[in-house]
Amino acid sequence: MKDILKYLFFLVLGIIFYILLNGKDGFSVGVPEYLLTIDNGIISIGTTIYSDDPESWSVGERNKVIEINKNRYYVYGNDIDEARRIFDVYIASRQSDADGAIGDTGGIGDAGGIGGIGDAGGACAPIPWSLKFKKIPWSLKLSIQIHEFALFVHYQLRGNLNFTFYVQPRYYMSIALEETYGEPLTRMKIYEPEELENIRRISGGELPVVYNDGIKIPFEEILQRYNGIVPELYSFEKVGNSYKNKYGFQLLDKRENQDNIHAFYNVVREYFCNIPLFRENDYINDLKTEYAGQNWEEYESMAWRANFQISDVLKFLEYMINNEEEKEALRRLVQHYVNLYSTEIGDVRNCPVGVDLLQRDINGSYMIIKLKDSKSEFVYDNTEMVVHMCNFELDIPAQYHLGIMRNPSDLIDNKFNKKFSSDKYDTIVGLNTESRMF
Repeated sequence: MKDILKYLFFLVLGIIFYILLNGKDGFSVGVPEYLLTIDNGIISIGTTIYSDDPESWSVGERNKVIEINKNRYYVYGNDIDEARRIFDVYIASRQSDADGAIGDTGGIGDAGGIGGIGDAGGACAPIPWSLKFKKIPWSLKLSIQIHEFALFVHYQLRGNLNFTFYVQPRYYMSIALEETYGEPLTRMKIYEPEELENIRRISGGELPVVYNDGIKIPFEEILQRYNGIVPELYSFEKVGNSYKNKYGFQLLDKRENQDNIHAFYNVVREYFCNIPLFRENDYINDLKTEYAGQNWEEYESMAWRANFQISDVLKFLEYMINNEEEKEALRRLVQHYVNLYSTEIGDVRNCPVGVDLLQRDINGSYMIIKLKDSKSEFVYDNTEMVVHMCNFELDIPAQYHLGIMRNPSDLIDNKFNKKFSSDKYDTIVGLNTESRMF
C-alpha cells in the first residue's frame, strides 16, 4: 500500500511540475495559437495561447481556423510560418468555393509597386474540391514555386495571360512538373516553327541548343489552378530592373547583379568542381588504388575498370565513413564523397569547360533565386535555389527557364544527415566547420 501511495505522490508531483513549467494563461498547456488581424490588406500576427476569448478555444489540429470577423482570425500552428500557410490555405479554399472570375484586382498601374492584375479576359471554371489543395502555392515543391514566381511576374507586367512556359527539365524536374500540373500538360511536345522562333528570340541566340521538342505549358492553365487570383506568395516589387518579394523570391537582371552572381558561382566552383568534367573514371580508379584490398564485387560497377556508376562508389564511401573513426582519414573520405556527389548536381554548376566562365555566369537576361533569409542579401550561403537562365521579354508571348539547382551545400548536408547516424553526422559537420569541404 505504501508503494502505491508513494507512486501516486510522485505521479501527481510530476504533473504539477509539468503544468508549472509549461503553463501559460491560467496554466493552459494547449496548442500554439495565433491571432491574425487584417488592416487595409496588411496582415499582422500575434501569439496567443488559450486567450480570454472563448471563441478561440476550439482552435487545434482538427479545427485550424476560426473566423471572428473578416478582419480577425484565430489560427492553429506550431509556429508563425505554419500559421500563415494554414491561413492562406483557408482563404484560398474559401475563394475556390466561389466562381473565380478574373476581375479588376487593382490593375497593373505602376509596375514598380506590388504587382496586381487587370482584366485578363473572362472567368475560370471553379476547381473541384479534390484539387483545391493542390493549387495552394505554399504546398508546392520549391522548384515549382520558383518557376511560378517568374511566371506570375511576367503575367502581371504583361497584363494578359497569353504566353507559354517552355522548359527543358532534368529528370527530377520533369517529375516535379508532372506531379504539379499533371501528365497532359507536361507531356513532351514537338515545337512549332513559331515556338522555336520565340525561344530563339527570348534567349538572344545564347542558348547552346534549341531542342525540337520539350514541355510547353500555357500560362492560362496555371492561372486556372488559382481561380484567376494571383497568389500572395507571388506578389513582387520592382527594384531597378529586377523583381523581388518579401518571401525571398527574386528575378534578377543579370547585368545589374553580375558581381554577386560571379561571387555565387566562384563558391560553387571552389567546392564542387574538384573533378574535371568527363574524368570521373580516372578519379575513381585512383580511389580504388588508395583503398586497395577491397572486395569491389560488393559494389557492383566498382569491380569494372571504367563506366563506373557514381551511386555504387557512394555506397562504398558510405561504408568506409561509417567504419572510420580517425579524424584525418574520415576527412579525406568525406572530401571524396563531396567530390563525387558534386558530379551528380549538374545544370548550373558552371565548372570549367574551356570557356570564359565569368561570361557564362551572366549568359541570358535574368536569374531566379530563392533566398533563405529574405531580409539579407544575395550571397551564396543565403541562397536556397537558383534558376541559372530565365529569359523573357514582355513583347514575346513565351518564357524559357533553363538550369535549376538547389544550393549544393544544402544538398550535401541533407544527404549526410539522411545517410549517417546523428553522431557521425555531427562529426562530419564539425570537420566541415574546421576546414570547409561543402
